Amino acid sequence: MPWLPVRRGRWTTARLDPQRARATRLFYDETGGYAAWSEYCRACLSRSVDAPPEDGLARRGFEVVPVLSAFDAAAIKTTILSRTSTSKASKKDIDYADVMQFDDSSFLLPIVEQILSRDMDGRLVSHFRSEYFVYSITVGRTAPARRSRRSFLWHCDRGPRDFLKINLFLDATAEHGSTTEFIDRTASAALEHLGYTFGPNKRRVADLGPLARHAGIEVQPVHPDVKAGEALLFEPANVLHRGILPDRGTRHLLSLMLLPSPVPWRDAWTVTARTRAAETTLGHWLPEADALFDMIGVPRPVGGL
Repeated sequence: MPWLPVRRGRWTTARLDPQRARATRLFYDETGGYAAWSEYCRACLSRSVDAPPEDGLARRGFEVVPVLSAFDAAAIKTTILSRTSTSKASKKDIDYADVMQFDDSSFLLPIVEQILSRDMDGRLVSHFRSEYFVYSITVGRTAPARRSRRSFLWHCDRGPRDFLKINLFLDATAEHGSTTEFIDRTASAALEHLGYTFGPNKRRVADLGPLARHAGIEVQPVHPDVKAGEALLFEPANVLHRGILPDRGTRHLLSLMLLPSPVPWRDAWTVTARTRAAETTLGHWLPEADALFDMIGVPRPVGGL
């Protein structure tokens, strides 16, 4: 496995492993059946689909989408904080990122309905060319911290190629200093070919400039200042991204992970709300896409995927 030291420091040494990147794609999309799941869902679509806009998500793999007013975002944050029963660290070794938990989560549906408005719904169906459903929903609270780890270093998320994430900011970048930086899909694909994209957590870096210059890849990170009520809509498995830590206040973020679906999202929500499946996945993928039929309460097709 080739190694390329980017610069000195524990958190700034990249490990390049093209084989790991190829194996990751194979594991989810082919072995796990997620590519076949997407194809099946597209075949089930019964409504017309507009062509996606050429800019934004289709071209770059990410975009900023106005979703709520600042007033509505503040109201949702107040509701969430009043309903929170407890919180816990989202992942090992990220002690400044907490996931809010609720004894009764039924209040989330009206919030999700606001997020998945007619405009957002059109964007999502145009992208997936199918219906979609909420595979995971989390509300995170991130406090200021000095050192970037894991999600706050450049990476793509391990998972099927065909999923989207909506990160809705409930308070503005101006209030806490936090956002998410992105590198467009062209540069991300070049760095994946090089072997960076799915590297080990301890070999993620905060600065891809030295690596990109060494490889002759043009990298221009985009650093959006997000308003309260705006969302970052992006392809986590296809575009490199990294969180920017808050430096002067706590960030509150509502995150939806979306997958293609053979039925509209509300039909799937009826099932996942009863089992609370979308609240408990926490971004962990089912090993086999075939299990998604049970998750959303849809009979398996004869012969399977």
